[in-house]
Amino acid sequence: MRVMVRSVQILIIALAATGCMVQLAHADRFSSTSYIIDASIVNGTNGGTRSSASYKLTGSAGENVVGNGTGGSYVMGMGFVSQLAKSLSLTVQPSGLVAHYALDETSGVLIADQAVYSAYGTRQGTLTSVAGKLDTALSFNGSNQAVSIANNSQTQLSSTGTLEAWVKTSTSTGSMTVVSKYNNFWLGLSTGTASVYNYSTSTMCSDTTNIANGNWHHIAVTLNSGVSNGSTIYVDGVAKKTCTWTPAAQTGYVALGAAQSGASTYTQYLNGTADHVKIFNRILTADEILAEYTGQNSGAISGLSLGMITPGASNTVLSDVIIQTDAGSYTLAVSQDYNLTSGSYTIPAISGSIASPAAWTEGTTKGLGFTLTATNATAIPGLWNSGNSYAQFPSTATTFYTRTGWQSSNDYLTLRVRADVASTQASSTTPYTNTITVTGTITP
Repeated sequence: MRVMVRSVQILIIALAATGCMVQLAHADRFSSTSYIIDASIVNGTNGGTRSSASYKLTGSAGENVVGNGTGGSYVMGMGFVSQLAKSLSLTVQPSGLVAHYALDETSGVLIADQAVYSAYGTRQGTLTSVAGKLDTALSFNGSNQAVSIANNSQTQLSSTGTLEAWVKTSTSTGSMTVVSKYNNFWLGLSTGTASVYNYSTSTMCSDTTNIANGNWHHIAVTLNSGVSNGSTIYVDGVAKKTCTWTPAAQTGYVALGAAQSGASTYTQYLNGTADHVKIFNRILTADEILAEYTGQNSGAISGLSLGMITPGASNTVLSDVIIQTDAGSYTLAVSQDYNLTSGSYTIPAISGSIASPAAWTEGTTKGLGFTLTATNATAIPGLWNSGNSYAQFPSTATTFYTRTGWQSSNDYLTLRVRADVASTQASSTTPYTNTITVTGTITP
């Protein structure tokens, strides 16, 4: 029997304001003189196969393993079986994520989408893998390189949305695309400044801060269709410029590193490096944008924020645990290192436990807790009371969800994190912090 474990860490921050950062830890790899090497992404359907008398190599999403290769999308298991469960990919993201391109691929033509929809992209040109803001990133040459992604319903932003990415460039001339959907949305740089293009009026809206200085910068825009100055550009977590955005259509191509107007027609190529491009179908708050920047700037994949907590009025935030696996079953466990702490002050955990979640009584329940609200996999157990009962984050890893039965699509499990503080709780400019670890375990 083989057990695979993969964990993510969530750092919870509070000022009587709270945020959360998510970081992925990779699973171990195993080998023997007789082994099977299987890709872990989307059931290995994205690559070819190599074989010999003693092993099989299965490529996936551009990751082919050769000999003692270092590809990041495989595991090795011993034993003579016709099929081994491959792996488990686990991440936690703010709710509303419809596309996430980490750009960690170092070979092949496919670019993986780590959101639940798995809308994979295809390299156009020979893109170079380089050191990224997080892990690796893709370098674009400014002339003939891009990532092309088909039109998908989830990226048709007709009313609201949020785009974000990390970008590094020293080119401050012309317009360069980071992420775009033809006739729908565009985020990039114009003369070295973070900019948004309005397809309906053919106008560019730009910040005044030049970020084409060869350093990594986080750029984001919240989109609110048709509202005068209702869309906001952020640079490194700070709101910089309000703009007006109205999409002209929903059916265009999505592209990274260039604006794509047809199957092979591109313009406004990026001369620089991009990393961790995300598309949300909702407007992230200013606190959430700052949490995303802060979390990723600290080496995490994501950040979550509960905003400012007022005693007697709890705040909540939704986050999605996204799981990619072809295992027959897995469990998710959670633990915390300590209660929310700022110096000598502490915000305690609530009294409910995972074994016996308790109803949240607004104004009476104090502390930090979580509940389960939605999934597309095995039904959430009734003890969670349809998301109305909450549990503390325990001090030791404790199973809070079990999935049984394989399905072809990615799984998601939505957690609602909730907190309230007593009127005597000390406020501080130093955040309250807490680290939560979510672990996924599969047993074939």
